[in-house]
Amino acid sequence: MFQSQWEEANLISEHILENFTENNKQFADHLILSKSTYYTKPLQAVFIQKKISNVTYDGRKFMEAAHIKDVISALRVANNYYDEIGQLNP
Repeated sequence: MFQSQWEEANLISEHILENFTENNKQFADHLILSKSTYYTKPLQAVFIQKKISNVTYDGRKFMEAAHIKDVISALRVANNYYDEIGQLNP
């Protein structure tokens, strides 16, 4: 666990920058899922400070998109293999 949201944001940004410089990845190759945009404020601030371009999508329509539902269902199953509802919920 992290001591603060800022510590977490710095670690995430360092990981992204490492992938960008050493592994020839683009910023667009990274995805960060968050329960609420409120929790991404420190992350967005660190991204601005370190000049990491980013796009934030939020709102109910984002969570209703089919591909996002698929990702969430897969994560639910990975977290709890016996979650039959998550396996059937497209």
